[in-house]
Amino acid sequence: MRRTLAILVIFLLGVASVCVLGRPGADRARRRRQVTAWREALRSGSPSERRVAAEALGRLGPPAGDAVPDLVAALSAEGAAVRWAAATALGEIGRHDADVMRGLTRALGDPEWSVADAAAVSLGRFGDAAAETVPDLITALTSGDQRLRTSAAEALGRIGSPAATATPALIQALDSFDERLRIAAARALGQTATPSDAATDALVQALGDQAPRVRRSAAESLGLLRADAVDELLDVLREDEFIRVRMAAVIALGRLGPAARPALPDLIDAATDRVDRMRQVAASALGRVGGPGTPAVPALIDRLKDEKFFVRVAAAKALGRIGDRSPPARQALRRAAKDDHPAVRAAAQAALDRLE
Repeated sequence: MRRTLAILVIFLLGVASVCVLGRPGADRARRRRQVTAWREALRSGSPSERRVAAEALGRLGPPAGDAVPDLVAALSAEGAAVRWAAATALGEIGRHDADVMRGLTRALGDPEWSVADAAAVSLGRFGDAAAETVPDLITALTSGDQRLRTSAAEALGRIGSPAATATPALIQALDSFDERLRIAAARALGQTATPSDAATDALVQALGDQAPRVRRSAAESLGLLRADAVDELLDVLREDEFIRVRMAAVIALGRLGPAARPALPDLIDAATDRVDRMRQVAASALGRVGGPGTPAVPALIDRLKDEKFFVRVAAAKALGRIGDRSPPARQALRRAAKDDHPAVRAAAQAALDRLE
C-alpha cells in the first residue's frame, strides 16, 4: 500500500511539474524542488519508482539537467526498465558531456535490446556532438537485434557527415531483409556519405527495391548527394507506380540543378500532373534545373495560373530563381503580384525584386 501511494505521489509531482512548466513565469524554485524529488526517487526508490522518476525527468527536458549524473548511474541499474528509462531520458534532456557519452556508449552493448535501442536513439538526438560514438554505432549496425540496427542507422544519419566512415556498413544494410532497416540505411547514406561511386551505385540499386518507401528514400538520398544519376531518376519518374516515389525523384532531380537539364521535358510534364503536390515539387525543381530562355520559363508562367495557391507560390519562386528577365516572365509575375492569395503576391513581388 505504501509503495503504491509513493508511486502515486511521484506521478502527481510529475503532472504538477509539467503543468507549472507549461505556464508563463513558472516558479523556478518549485521546479528545482520537483527535480530534487525525482532525483531522490531515482536514487533510492523501488525499481518501478526509479523507472517512473527517470521518465518524469526526461519529460522535463533540459531543466532537469542537474539529474544527469543520477541518470547516468541508473544506466547500470539491475532492472532493464530503469536502464531503458534512463537512456531515453538522457536523450530528452539533451546534455551530452563526456560522462553521458560514455554511459550511452556502454548501453549500446546492453544485453536487453530495448536499452541498447534507447541508447542509440538518444545518441542520434545529439547530432554531430555524438561523432565520437560513430565506431560504436557502426558496431551496433552490423550486429545485434534488427530493431537496434535500425536505430543505429538512424542515429548515424542524424550525426551526419562525421559518420561518413559508416558508408560501407550502411551499404551492406541495404541488403537486409528488414524493410525498416533498408529505409534507415538509404536515408542515412544521403545524410552521412560523401559523393562516391560506391554510395551512388548502392542507392541506384535501391531504386529497384520491392518496397516503395525504400525506393523513395534512395531517390531522396541521391538528390542530397548530388549524385550522377539523372537517367536512373528519370526512369523512376517515368515508371514507378507510386506517386510519392515519383515525387522524390522530381525533388532529387531538382537538387541536381543544371546537371539534370536533360530531364526538363519530364519535369515540365510533371508540372501538369493531376496531383497538386506533384505540380508543386515539379515547379520548384524547374526553378533549379531550368535557366533563362529554357522551356522551363513558359511552363512556370503557366503554373502561375494553377488552381492551388501553393503551386502558384512555387512557380513564382522558381521564376525568381531562374532570373529570366523576358517581358512574358515579368508580365506574368506582375499579374501574380495582384493574386487573391497573399502568399502568391509576396512570392511574385520577391521574384520581381530579384529581377531588378
